[in-house]
Amino acid sequence: MYFPILFLDRWYVVVVYFSSRKIAILDCCTLCYGGGSPIEKAVRDEFVRNLSAIWKESGHPDSGFHGYRVYFADVPQQHEDLINDSGIFAMKNLEAWAINVDMMDKLNEADICHLRIKYVNDMLSSPFNSTDEGRFKVQEFDEVVYEKYYKSA
Repeated sequence: MYFPILFLDRWYVVVVYFSSRKIAILDCCTLCYGGGSPIEKAVRDEFVRNLSAIWKESGHPDSGFHGYRVYFADVPQQHEDLINDSGIFAMKNLEAWAINVDMMDKLNEADICHLRIKYVNDMLSSPFNSTDEGRFKVQEFDEVVYEKYYKSA
């Protein structure tokens, strides 16, 4: 099961493997805070605690999540000054993650600006998007107007 999670102003992807009793945390900011940091401990502990509670509330038998091996997977990292891009990294991790795939080949920081455009286009052109207002704003984008009125905001 895949869980995209916003925690402490950062996006993570958590993958639960029931058969092997493992929980992989895909965190693009491990280098920013250092391995084994209090932030990593908080993410790990909070997720396992909340997953156990939700699992129990939904009527499932105890799966013993506290006994699962929790680890931070080796995924592409971003620099500290790009901390707000954790959502883009998380979305790409959701798309590309597989247990035996080298994620370092799937994404790097240079891809982020292109991925932002791709994800916006995907959302705007989605059949689930029920309004044309967003599409119109993208099609009629005027860089001069944007620079004058919005860039400094």
